[in-house]
Amino acid sequence: MNTYNVSLLDADQAILEQHSAVQNPFEFDSLSAQIYTIRIERDGALCSQEELMVELFEPSEVQAQFESPDTQNISKGAVQFTNLSKGASSIDWDFGDVTMSNTFNPEHAYADTGIYIVQLVSQENGCVGDFS
Repeated sequence: MNTYNVSLLDADQAILEQHSAVQNPFEFDSLSAQIYTIRIERDGALCSQEELMVELFEPSEVQAQFESPDTQNISKGAVQFTNLSKGASSIDWDFGDVTMSNTFNPEHAYADTGIYIVQLVSQENGCVGDFS
């Protein structure tokens, strides 16, 4: 089984962490958002060094929220929804009647009167927020 010497370097190539005789998989602890270089050298092998540059980002906080007018008295009419989400680059609406949309501030016409649970899912870089 191969073992590796692994070094974590900052953007200025200063060594932040160094580990010997590491096996896959390997984890670094307490990393912050910045650019790192990971240097990997296989034990006992000449000329077997690889470097990988990795940029870490702080996760985005995604808050899904919307508002709509009082829909208690609307019968078979269109409802305007206002997206109040924060930190989201994509959104998906479920209007509770098997109809979906990815329009930012959609207007939706319900075919029948009834009670509908509307859900908004907001996303950014894999972070998800939802609101009903």
